[in-house]
Amino acid sequence: MDEQSRQVDLPYFDWLLKELGTGGTSAIEDIAGRNVHWGYWEQPQSAETSIEAISEATDELTWQLLREVEPLSGKDILDVGCGFGGTVSLINQHYKGVSLTGLNIDPRQLEVARRNVAALPGNRVEFREGNACKLPFEPNSFDTVLAVECIFHFPSRNDFFREVSRVLKPGGKLVLSDFVLRLRWLPYTVALFLWNKKPLVEMYGSHIKLSCRAHYKHLAKKHGLRWLKMRDITEHTLPTYEAIEKYADTWKTQEPIIRAANRPLARASRSGALAYEIFALEKM
Repeated sequence: MDEQSRQVDLPYFDWLLKELGTGGTSAIEDIAGRNVHWGYWEQPQSAETSIEAISEATDELTWQLLREVEPLSGKDILDVGCGFGGTVSLINQHYKGVSLTGLNIDPRQLEVARRNVAALPGNRVEFREGNACKLPFEPNSFDTVLAVECIFHFPSRNDFFREVSRVLKPGGKLVLSDFVLRLRWLPYTVALFLWNKKPLVEMYGSHIKLSCRAHYKHLAKKHGLRWLKMRDITEHTLPTYEAIEKYADTWKTQEPIIRAANRPLARASRSGALAYEIFALEKM
């Protein structure tokens, strides 16, 4: 592992990349070999959690973001925190004349993305290594910036919003999804997370930063972004926790950590203390 990879504190990606690099299991590849984010189930009360259903649900979560910025054909699109290229792949498959750039700070993830995604005729696909808080692009470069369930990894939401405002064209849109704190539940959430700090850090790293709606509204106003929509889709993502519990043993030696980290997140989400939201904003 090179020096930059060692500086990327992403334990669950370390495990996943190790499994994929050694052939892994078909379950791991099918569940998280393309999309490494929560799923969206239209009917969460009767949700299926088969491997095929999870794959469809993670694609559907991506669609929930993309529908906020359609039409995408002919657009310059940046996917920040692109992971293994799942979002870029979905856009590449369903839209024409798109110029797609996936950005990630972890070169290992980019290697997988480059293997997974090839531009279809008429489209352009590029994967770049870079920092979301210091985007390596010229001003007014993109019509759309996406950040699918990754912003909690960034050192500073303020710096990310500043950079997005810089690289978006006037009228361009930012769409992101994030886990959002409910302030009236904050003492409960803090206590819950502190009590379960060890498995959460072992699973997700020590750098995770959560935020709230008020902070996002402040950042939007500060950096010249106009609110278009805020959608709480928590209910539709809840089956993800059941799916993680169901397939935790797929990761063998990590199973105890996965279960121990999953349960407080599930509890916080089901209680209403932690929401999952989609935000759509436009550069003024």
